[in-house]
Amino acid sequence: MSAESNAGRGAFSIIVVLVAVVVGVVAFAAFMVLIAFADDLRRPDDSGEHALSKSAVGFAGLAQLLQDTDHQVRISRGPLHELAGSPEFAILTPPVTRPLSYEDFEGVWGWNLIVLPKWNTSPDFSRPEWVHSNGLLYLNVVERILGDVSEDIKVSRGDGNSPFALVDDATGETMPIGPIRNLQTISGDGIFPIITDPAGNIVLGSFGDPEDDDDIMGYVLSDPDLLNTQGLASLATARAGVGMIDSLMEESTPIVFDMTLHGVERTRNILQLLLMPPFVAGVLCLVFAALLIGITAFAGNLRTRSDRDIPLGHSTLVDSSARLISIAGRSSSIGARYVAMIRRQSARIVGAPANASEAQQTAILDSIGRARTNSGEPTFSQLSSDVAKATNPTAMMRAISRLYTWKQELGRERKRR
Repeated sequence: MSAESNAGRGAFSIIVVLVAVVVGVVAFAAFMVLIAFADDLRRPDDSGEHALSKSAVGFAGLAQLLQDTDHQVRISRGPLHELAGSPEFAILTPPVTRPLSYEDFEGVWGWNLIVLPKWNTSPDFSRPEWVHSNGLLYLNVVERILGDVSEDIKVSRGDGNSPFALVDDATGETMPIGPIRNLQTISGDGIFPIITDPAGNIVLGSFGDPEDDDDIMGYVLSDPDLLNTQGLASLATARAGVGMIDSLMEESTPIVFDMTLHGVERTRNILQLLLMPPFVAGVLCLVFAALLIGITAFAGNLRTRSDRDIPLGHSTLVDSSARLISIAGRSSSIGARYVAMIRRQSARIVGAPANASEAQQTAILDSIGRARTNSGEPTFSQLSSDVAKATNPTAMMRAISRLYTWKQELGRERKRR
């Protein structure tokens, strides 16, 4: 490849630069979106008792089952108080390390189901979505979760597998379930039975405001194996679990699984606010405007120019001055001034006295012109008269040109002598 061809090409191809810019812009935009919604995309580090866990003690299977049975289900990472006034039924699955308080119920008062924990588990590091069972939790640890709701909450467990049916406390109807090991029940003065085991121990109950027993504060399910993944392995248990949830709320009520009790809470930030309605429309308009500005600037740089819009040099100055004079309408007054300038220059060429008047300079130039030749060329007076008689710019330029040529010839002759 020749040096000339290399010099004519830039260090980088225009297409390469354009692709690099587009990739950079898209990557930056994706990075900013990930920053804005990082909290919503983050998953818990464990496989505990929450709606994103697919482990044996998790509730991801329940969330999927409810969706498959035409329930509206969502996973909430926002504070519980945001649910205040919304027609959503909240399912709370507090971990053993997170006792509940009255502040937790401000947004879901009367519209919540608390599923108590039961199993002591640890992560399976070889399979992150699994857990190892370390046996049952201590009863007093489970009781502490509702300690702020009632001081006399008692948790009990049966021996071996559970009975094959639960009982509706209001109607006495039985509800078949699969085998559940060490069925966990609850009791206390503030707990009112809804579903019990055959012995009358509360499996699903309601609890009210200590200051007003008629005001239901929420519902509590004593044994999570009725709703978690290992419990849903039994078709009868799955039907019973979904049936209990349906009995606590009105038909077609949306269900929300809370994640804030597990430390996965969404935080508001300005980027997320800008990327959500109604502000996202304005942001898109600004991005589109910036894109148009960039395209216009890029296209302007690609446009080639044969020469400068305003060339340099003496000719440019003369042309610009002539255009300005023509625009100002002063072309007719230029002739007399030009004649006076040529008279002075020619007088210096022939050596006329410095103090000579214009008439004397004209007489000297006319006499020299007549002595130069007998070919009938016009004298200085005749050429000056032609300039004064010109009625349009074209005629004036011709007369001025002849006068300028006359001066040039006069100067060359004087040099030859």
